[in-house]
Amino acid sequence: MTQKEDNICVARSKRSVYVRVEGLGSMKNAKTLQEFAETEVQRGRRRFFLDLSVCRGMDSTFMGTLIGIGSQLGSFKNVIILNPTQHALDQLKILGLHELLTIKEVSKLPRKLEMHSLSAVLCSQKELVRLIYDAHKSLCKLDKKNERRFKAFLKGLAREMEG
Repeated sequence: MTQKEDNICVARSKRSVYVRVEGLGSMKNAKTLQEFAETEVQRGRRRFFLDLSVCRGMDSTFMGTLIGIGSQLGSFKNVIILNPTQHALDQLKILGLHELLTIKEVSKLPRKLEMHSLSAVLCSQKELVRLIYDAHKSLCKLDKKNERRFKAFLKGLAREMEG
């Protein structure tokens, strides 16, 4: 049995965005989510609902991108996590995101939403390294434990960006 491809599905209402993470939320699809979010914030949407009911897991870059979206919105509480799997919830807790983002463990999306898959945003190696660096800097600002956790990693990324 093969695993379904990792995918980001989205729908919009007048003031909100609905995102369903299918499979893994990772550095591979974080840029796609980031660019989509930037566009939607510019269009005036102020709440992001992320359905994690079929999310198999998230890496730290993806979670740092969620913090970046909260910063764009001007409020981390406007990033609302819906129906996280236990594994996804545990991951959010490890990095301290559960204290900033709104989490609703049992919630339904509006019925009239038509979800569609986002096309993957391709980026250069240099852009990817910058995305990973920025995501981890956001996580470090969030929690001192993350500073210790990612200090050496960030130094390595900084060296790579200089070269």
